[in-house]
Amino acid sequence: MSALEQESEESENYIEEMVTKDDSEPEEVELIDESENGILEEVEIKEPLARSLKLTSSVRGQTFIAFGTEITLSSELQNFKDDDQCTFQWEYSVDGTEYHTIDGATDETYKFIYTMENYRYIWRLVVAIEDAEVYE
Repeated sequence: MSALEQESEESENYIEEMVTKDDSEPEEVELIDESENGILEEVEIKEPLARSLKLTSSVRGQTFIAFGTEITLSSELQNFKDDDQCTFQWEYSVDGTEYHTIDGATDETYKFIYTMENYRYIWRLVVAIEDAEVYE
């Protein structure tokens, strides 16, 4: 059996659960071992879904964008608590390693004009949650 076949077989034998911290109530979950079609164990999940961020662009799906076009980058907070106090900061990078803060870009959306200067930029949004509990 090749290493790839063995890795594939091993991955079919396990189910990975990704959870993170939050204040919601624990749930009972049954994990199924697909190779045996039996129940592995019942697990109490104490850590609910992770907060995440969905970013979209007003030019999504377009194959050609003319210089001078106004582009809007938008964010949608997912699994955040109603009382989370968030701050936002848009940044850009030329190389994907070093990011630069965009002065005044502190909202959930950011608009800019597409130019020769920024057409290769990589954009990101940094979201900070005030008084957030840190988990390890």
